[in-house]
This record gives sequence, structure tokens and C-alpha cells, in this order.
Amino acid sequence: MTAARKLNKASPQRIECHEVQDAARTLAASNQALDRSRHYYVWVDGRAYPFAPLVRAACKAAGQPEPKFDAVPTGGNSPWHRRLRALHFPVLPKGFEPVSPSNDGAGGRMPPAAVLDRRAVEAAAAQIDRAPHFLARRTGGLYDLVLDGGRRYPIKAFCIAVLHELGYGWREDWTDIGQNKAWDQRLQDLGVTIVTKRAPPEQSPVADWPYPTRSDPVPHAEPSDLTPEAVRAAARAWSQQDTAYQAPHASTVHDLLIGEDRYPPQAILELAVRHLDLAPPASWGRSTRQSPWYQRLDALGFPMIPKPTPEECELEAFLERDDVPTEIWREGVFRLTQGAFRRSLVEARGEQCDVTGIAVGAVLRASHIQRWADSDEEPRARRDPANGLLLAAHLDALFEHGLIAFADDGSMLISPELDEQELERLGVERGMRLRFVPNERQQVYLNKHRERTEDKRSSL
Repeated sequence: MTAARKLNKASPQRIECHEVQDAARTLAASNQALDRSRHYYVWVDGRAYPFAPLVRAACKAAGQPEPKFDAVPTGGNSPWHRRLRALHFPVLPKGFEPVSPSNDGAGGRMPPAAVLDRRAVEAAAAQIDRAPHFLARRTGGLYDLVLDGGRRYPIKAFCIAVLHELGYGWREDWTDIGQNKAWDQRLQDLGVTIVTKRAPPEQSPVADWPYPTRSDPVPHAEPSDLTPEAVRAAARAWSQQDTAYQAPHASTVHDLLIGEDRYPPQAILELAVRHLDLAPPASWGRSTRQSPWYQRLDALGFPMIPKPTPEECELEAFLERDDVPTEIWREGVFRLTQGAFRRSLVEARGEQCDVTGIAVGAVLRASHIQRWADSDEEPRARRDPANGLLLAAHLDALFEHGLIAFADDGSMLISPELDEQELERLGVERGMRLRFVPNERQQVYLNKHRERTEDKRSSL
């Protein structure tokens, strides 16, 4: 995006204190109702102003374009929310009031459990009771807290309110909130009961879902707890949900491939852990390739794949037709292979040739080990990153025609049709091998390629 285009777009970083104050005065002087928001309010000089109108007015005061409503989200942790808080204007859900800051926010990590006291627990409960819209938006996952008199609150929403009451500021992105064993124990020491959320059978994410009440510390899941059965149960649970559940849990960057279908990875992890009757971990990991959770899913045969673009989805559906001319079909397959499938290979091993290490993207080709045309009975193979190699163009051509292949240990097998002179011209040396050790799924695909091209190397 050019500098000129950036200047034509509203930016939170170009909002300053005096512009927020000017916006507040403008709203106060207008006939606009200041209590119409159901979500967040900005507190300026002891008075609450609806979040979106205030942001629009502040942008106008700053000489910026008015942001579209969709560009001013109400989820509590957008760049607009963070900017206003950085300028020391509290941004709180409707029903909450500012608390004088007394702590530095602990760098985004949960502070020690010892800071929690009964006064903060009761004060947080009173704040939440005045904020029904916040409570409705943060209904929680598996566990609730129960206070005296049977008052019940989602554990994460409650901890957000407690930390606000203790002066740690309003944050909805604490990295281990509601999943901290020391906090679980401290809450129970203060007379708070932790229970598993009960749901009517027709609302249960999985048929006959176990919802036992428990007062002991909830065990937290580890990647090794995941099983194929739990992942498939999570997939069934996802398919049973309506759009009210699926929409906020949809993935935006990656999908999880289960069978031939795509699912949102984190939602599947959460549902799988729930199926195992365990508490979620402090974090699923920000990097899909480095997180042990996603590595465990891949090891179980459920790979992460980039989400296709809308154009790629349309093209894939088009190629399923029986009346597509051969040349158009080949061109379409090539485009798909060099699109989302290529992105999955780059994410897995970097943008470099899997044999030579050449890192010039323009000469690299994403290759299906088991060809697209040979995968009609196994469509999953067309998306599975284990069925792919990223090769320099000349190696891609040699591999496609079976003049080279790879053994299960990654060593290169060379057709006798290539003599030493041709190998030298091609820059291919005996002893070359893949720069990684193939896993079991990759070995299955490599074996199918060897079988398909065996005639080319029959005299080896």
C-alpha cells in the first residue's frame, strides 16, 4: 500500500489526547444519546461516551477519514481500543466503571495468585452483574465459577473483571487467564467453587457430553493427550453447531484437514480437549508450525493447510466437472498447485528447493508426489502438504516424468536414462537427497510415486 493510500485510511496511531477530548465535547454538546451502545464506552473526564461515535468524532477532529463501522470493532482489544487506553482513557464494557490503576499489567502475564482477595472477588461479581451484555458475549467454554448463593460466572470473564478491580487495567488478552492452576487454587481457597459448565443435551457440543461438577483443581491438557478419536469427535461436534457458534470460531488463516474436510484448528483443539474432559492449556501457540499442539495434530494425520482464496475455491469446484477441456484442466490444476498448496509447503519448510536449497521463488515449483489426476478416489491427497515437494523447475520436470524419485529415507533415485553427461548439464549429482527426512505419511506418497514411475528406473 502506498503512503498516499495509507494517509487516506483512518489510523488509531494518529489520534491524540486533545482530539479525544474534543470528540467528547462534541458528543456532549450534541443531541445524540450517550447511552445507546450495548458494548464499550470510553471514559473521558469522568464521563462515559459510546465507543464507536467517539472514535468517529476523534478521527474527524484529527482530520482523518471517518472509519467505517466494520473498521471499529467492539471486541475489546482492537488497535482502536488499545490506542485509547495507551492515551489513558479507560475503555470498558457497558456496566463497568474505571478503577485507579495500581499495577503495570504484569506484561500480559497473569500476576501472582497471592494478589487475589475476597474483596476483589465480590467487587468483580458486582461489576459483572451490572454488565449483562459483557456476560452474554463472554459465556465461556467449559468451566464456571460459583460464588455464595449459587451466583455463577464464566471463569475467564470473571478473571478479567477481577484483574480490572485490582488495578491491572482492562485486558481481554491475558495469555493464561482462566487456565492458571495457582489462580484456580487461590480462588478455591477463597471459597469459590470451580465447576464444569452444564448444558442441556440438545445444546451439548457432542452427544452425551460429560459435564461433571468438580471442586478439585481441573487437570490441564497436554499435546500428548490428543488422540485421533478425540479429534474426530471434535469434528463431529463442530458440524453439529449452528452459525451462532461457528461464526465467531471460524479460522481466518489456516484450516485443519480432517478426512476430506476443512475445520478451524483452534476450535477443533478446544472441542477435542473438552471431549477429553480436560482444561485447555495456557496457550495453543501462535505459530501453527512450531506449536507442539499443531505438531501433534500433524503427527496424528491431521495437517494444517492455508485457507484457499475465494477464487481458488471456485477453481477447485470447476475442476471437479467432467466437461472441462484437457488444456484448461491442466492450467487450472497448475494454478491451484502453485497457490494454497504451495503456501502450505513454504510454511512447512521455507521457500527453498527441497533438494538443492535454491531460494529463488520464481524457479521453484510445488509438486504433488501423488498426482492430482491420480487422486480422484483420495481427494484429500490434493490438499495434504505431506503429498508435496517444493523443487527447482528442472527437478520438478525430472520428478514428474519419473527420471528421479526418492526413497523412504529421502535419498534420490536416478533413472539410467540420464547418463553422466546429462546429469552434469542438469546440475544433478549422485548422492543428492531431500533436505528433510520423510515422515510416515510422506513415505506413503513417495512409494506411490516410485510405483507409478518404476519403468523409468527398472534397470537400477
